[in-house]
Amino acid sequence: MEEKRYYSVKAKCGHVGRYNCIWIDFAVVAKSKKEAVSKIRKEGRVKRNHNDFIKAVNEITFEEFIALKAQNDADAYLHCKNIQEQRQIQEFGLRVVADQHNLNKLKTKNNKRNSVEYRRKKARLREESLINNIFNFYKDGCVA
Repeated sequence: MEEKRYYSVKAKCGHVGRYNCIWIDFAVVAKSKKEAVSKIRKEGRVKRNHNDFIKAVNEITFEEFIALKAQNDADAYLHCKNIQEQRQIQEFGLRVVADQHNLNKLKTKNNKRNSVEYRRKKARLREESLINNIFNFYKDGCVA
């Protein structure tokens, strides 16, 4: 029979506010890293989408495992019932990080919309459609 191993699984779990995400270290007992990851996924905190993902799986000692378990048991964020309560909790410490995925997406979207080339292109398309409409109107002989 295999010996028990203790793992610390660092995962990004949801959002706090609009662009901030929170990192949590989970304490897991498992036979391998793969099993540790699957146990965390079954907990329901870490979903299988781009918002939540697992960053690192590290093997730790029994003492570190006990300390991490105690820290997670006292963590108010992990025991909240709904998202609104989670966002109101301010005791996050250093775990709250700006979510670069969302920030970059927002920045490129606004840059494109505000760029001179984009506005000129839109104006040119509008102008061409107006000219085509007028041309078709006269071509059909609708004017007496």
